Amino acid sequence: VSAGQTDRGVSTVAVYFGRGLLSRLFGEKADQSLLLDRLEVDVGRAVTQQGEPTVDARVKLADGRGKADTSFYLTGEKDIWDYYNGGMRVVFHFR
Repeated sequence: VSAGQTDRGVSTVAVYFGRGLLSRLFGEKADQSLLLDRLEVDVGRAVTQQGEPTVDARVKLADGRGKADTSFYLTGEKDIWDYYNGGMRVVFHFR
């Protein structure tokens, strides 16, 4: 199995689990356009050690308003070391 085939397999599994997680968070009947408005993907900001483009994806889960002006994101990436990472990002907005 080549590295490219392994990466495609990992990507397919990640998309499957990501869709399942998003459908649980937003409901299966959630408006897809709303979901796409919350999705940000950056491809190719850098190159991995294997010579492939990096990927950084974020889905905004909540956008705070008022006193607690904070946004929450679910994040995933393929970094420059060819590792897949996921996490939660909290962004504080100061005005």
